[in-house]
Amino acid sequence: MAKVFISYEFKDEVTKPTVDNWRKQGLGADISFISIPYIPKQPLIGKTKLRKIITTEIAKADIVLVLVSGNTHSKPWMLYEIRIAQKLGKKLFWCAVANKNPGLPDELNNVSEVEANLKAVEKTIRSFQSEIDKKNKTK
Repeated sequence: MAKVFISYEFKDEVTKPTVDNWRKQGLGADISFISIPYIPKQPLIGKTKLRKIITTEIAKADIVLVLVSGNTHSKPWMLYEIRIAQKLGKKLFWCAVANKNPGLPDELNNVSEVEANLKAVEKTIRSFQSEIDKKNKTK
C-alpha cells in the first residue's frame, strides 16, 4: 500500500477543501493519505514535539505530496516537512492548487510538478510506488 504524506497549509481556503475532497473521492484501497492534524494552538504542544510528530509521520510515508499555494514559501512548518522528506529520501512531488507565485519554495525547484487533479496525482503515486516496489525487490 502506498502511504502518501500530504503537506499543505491548513488555513488556506483552496488547499484544505482540495485535500478534503480527495480524501472523500479516495484513490483505492492501496493508497492512503496521511498528514498532521490541524493543531490550533501549536505553542501548547511545543515546537520540539511538533517536529517529532512531523518527522515520525513522514517517516511512515513512502511518498510526500506538497500542495503549493501563494504563501507556501512563507510557511515554516511546510518548509520543515519538505526538508524532512528530502532528508529521509522520500519520493516527493508537488501540485499548484492556487496561484503559486511567489509561493514555490526553493526546496521544490528540482522536484516534479503534477497537475492538481486527482487522476494526475494518482498516476504519479502509482508510478512512484512501482519504483519503490522494484527497488525493494532488489534488496
